[in-house]
Amino acid sequence: MRNKLSLHSDVVAAGGRLHEARTRLGLSRVHLGMQTGISAQQIGKYERGVNVLTIHALQRICGALNINPCEICGCSNERR
Repeated sequence: MRNKLSLHSDVVAAGGRLHEARTRLGLSRVHLGMQTGISAQQIGKYERGVNVLTIHALQRICGALNINPCEICGCSNERR
């Protein structure tokens, strides 16, 4: 079982990948929020790793960014 520190580092890493994907497309948090129905403040919390992305929020954000959820989760970087 993973410890809390490891889980927190995963949350922060996913938030960083979300931030990179959003800014790569030139979108503001406000604009992404309007497309997803998620507040800009909440998106900022996801990006900073303050709050954990829910599956539902991940689906909405990835749909708006037109990316695969693995880009945010980092699962494409894991060994199988």
